[in-house]
Amino acid sequence: MSTFQIPRRIQSLVFKRKKANALFHLNKYISDIDTGLYAEYYSDYIRFLHLYRIRLLLDWGMHKDALAYVCLENELYPDNPNSFAYKEFLKSRLPQSHSSKDTVLTAQSRGWDGVAGMEELKAIFERDVILPFTQKALYAKYKVPLPNGILLFGPPGCGKTYVAQKLAEQVSFNFIEIKPSSLGSPYVHGTQIEIKKLFEEAEKNRPTLIFIDEIEALVPNRSDSNVSFHYKAEVNEFLTQLDNCHKRGILVVGATNLIRNIDPAILRPGRFDQKIFVGPPDLEARVDAFKIHMKERPQEESIKWLYLAEMAEYFTFAEISNVVNQAARIAIDKKSLINTNILGTVIESTKPALNENNISQYT
Repeated sequence: MSTFQIPRRIQSLVFKRKKANALFHLNKYISDIDTGLYAEYYSDYIRFLHLYRIRLLLDWGMHKDALAYVCLENELYPDNPNSFAYKEFLKSRLPQSHSSKDTVLTAQSRGWDGVAGMEELKAIFERDVILPFTQKALYAKYKVPLPNGILLFGPPGCGKTYVAQKLAEQVSFNFIEIKPSSLGSPYVHGTQIEIKKLFEEAEKNRPTLIFIDEIEALVPNRSDSNVSFHYKAEVNEFLTQLDNCHKRGILVVGATNLIRNIDPAILRPGRFDQKIFVGPPDLEARVDAFKIHMKERPQEESIKWLYLAEMAEYFTFAEISNVVNQAARIAIDKKSLINTNILGTVIESTKPALNENNISQYT
């Protein structure tokens, strides 16, 4: 997934549910890029924007319009079998789409409860990960293989673990979360044995989603001179277990802050088929994060959530939590309720770790 973001103005219109305005500006934005001097350079981003638009239309109950745009994507990307399978799926659901709550896609969206915003991330998951698992016969017809592994990469504190848990709920898989340290062993070949046991346990309880956080520690780049022989053997064992693990009812999701430190053999198609960037929360997600962390705290009724979220661009979930905690301390000192001014003052005095210039280091 590209590190490009939806423009702030469009995010704001989507959040305010100003559908006509949001679609108008989104369509214009796509048109401007698609016909511009750098259209070829932006081809992946343009495809993502089409998918984002489809996701919005489905969320708003505009299913026929969504199908029309899927058909457009078929024309734009005729070599992408996922698009054709997606089109057939939407066509099969049209008779049930009399209301915005009827379709399977809308029902699946309930699995995203607690994940506000991040519509682009949900769109990628729904079309390229969730549908293949929930519509296996359709994808088999189009000879589209099931995803074997997914790599979530991006800055820390942006919700990769939480998203993986929600993905397991969406596809009704058992969830196993591990860190490489839990597989470590002081014995020769001990870690290889632990890796094998992990996959055997997952297969026994299939379907299973194995989530491996900080995966670069388990499968470091073997070309690095600092990587020992034992690490190389462990990477080989992981590759053996990963190959075609979807046939054993296993989906592997890895998470890393530093994708470039992972062995290239892990990243090739057929192993980690999907590589998805998870960046800082978007506008709607930041609004929700402020509300969640402010819940049950003494506060004024008229807090300007959207205003605060717009101020907190590039803040991670962890940083928003810290802002609210600091605001609470200030309110205690002042013997007042937490309000917009206090929160805004803390945001202004806080420099987020991420910005437009340094976020590329995580890609």
